[in-house]
Amino acid sequence: MDKEAKNYLLNQFKQIKGLKNAALSPLLAPHEESVKVQILPDKNISTAKFKASRVSPGVYYAHPSTIKAMRQNLFLLGEEGFNDLKNFGTCINCQSDWDQQFWALCPQCESPLTPNAPA
Repeated sequence: MDKEAKNYLLNQFKQIKGLKNAALSPLLAPHEESVKVQILPDKNISTAKFKASRVSPGVYYAHPSTIKAMRQNLFLLGEEGFNDLKNFGTCINCQSDWDQQFWALCPQCESPLTPNAPA
């Protein structure tokens, strides 16, 4: 990762640390937890789906199109953070909606997502 990308991520992290939820409490918990998973390609898995390995904890299988569509760096804020930061986009090809927190492209057809208008 180059210096510009690191600075961008650091600035984003600083902004996220200041976020509050609907009750005006800090959105981030005071502790950090790292979870590492490995996602391996398997063309037998349907697009936009994941299958956990039966023998290796932390290993998941997904269709190569699904892996390509995923955001490469996910910063998770816990379950509450997901809801507060929802950012749905609509696929320009198949018209399905996907949360852009997790997807850079449509995981079904690899087409770009367009932001939906705020509700």
